[in-house]
Amino acid sequence: AATGTLFVVAAGNSGPRAESVGTPGAADAALTVAATQKDDALASFSSRGPRLDGAIKPDIAAPGQHIAAARAEGTAMCESETSCVQPEDGPVDENYTKASGTSMATPHIAGAAAVVAQQHPEWTAGQLKAALMSTAKDTGRTPYEQGAGRVDVARADRQRVFAATPNLDFGIVPAGQPPAGKEITYTNLGDRPVTLTLTPTLRGSGGDLVEGALAVDRTVTVPAGGTASVTATLDVDGLTNGRYTGALVAADDATGTRLTTPIGLAREPAQVALTVRTLNSQGEPADPGGTVSLLDVAGDRGSLTGRLVRQDAGVYRARISLGRYQVSAPTVWADELSRPNIGWLLAPEVTVDGDTEVVLDA
Repeated sequence: AATGTLFVVAAGNSGPRAESVGTPGAADAALTVAATQKDDALASFSSRGPRLDGAIKPDIAAPGQHIAAARAEGTAMCESETSCVQPEDGPVDENYTKASGTSMATPHIAGAAAVVAQQHPEWTAGQLKAALMSTAKDTGRTPYEQGAGRVDVARADRQRVFAATPNLDFGIVPAGQPPAGKEITYTNLGDRPVTLTLTPTLRGSGGDLVEGALAVDRTVTVPAGGTASVTATLDVDGLTNGRYTGALVAADDATGTRLTTPIGLAREPAQVALTVRTLNSQGEPADPGGTVSLLDVAGDRGSLTGRLVRQDAGVYRARISLGRYQVSAPTVWADELSRPNIGWLLAPEVTVDGDTEVVLDA
């Protein structure tokens, strides 16, 4: 925000586990990169989304498996194929080595951003990010795996129409929420108006196509040298609980324009407030000696620690579904001889059937 720089960040190599995109790639403003194989299949190690709060991550993908790159004299990421994490990786000759990881995919995106920035030096970091995402190639994976798709720098270089909105991210949508609208804006750098045909698709976690939940105008005309916006409206009334992903494709066959905007959401039951208060050994409100952890022990959602937001010293809150949860936190204190002590505060099974408060008292 201070410098206007676009930060291109590796998603991480903790795949195929969901919710495994790490910091700083979890940041909204980052252009977060997943890794593909050279045939566009997703690399098994590439970290997956969604983010802990349900948001779409990663944002885009690039080749990241068995990538040959320059190496400094006398260095090697691994000495031979048998000592590498991925088969086929290792030194190619004295100047090059092959390696695999989202860190090998990320320079492809940084280079693509540099190419687009040379074409459009006045663009902001957000415009560069949205342009690369909207012109990416859909590889058939969900936005929580590939983001918008595999980068297509040739399309980003030659196309004159871009999406200025990186995604349609509805996050976690509780049951009973009224229809929600999100605006998407298109930019036309050309000297003629372009009429885009808009095609939204939404699929459940099993891959089944969902009809009627997402509504958007059929077409939008983007004036020459200008912008135009449309609103995509989501109605969750007919959706069962679970994750849904898709894309809004905007195309104009006459000019060869094709833009893809990823869509993501998680539909959950109605949510209530959970407040966790942590008290130190003197019974005073105080932050614990580590993370306040929240675990779904009755359902299948696992850790929900990322839902807890610190409100004040020793006060944490989250919006969660009805159910049973384990709440825990470490506590650290010094005894009368100034020796450090570590304890574990644990509420092993808390029934949440409405707004609930839990006190972890050292």
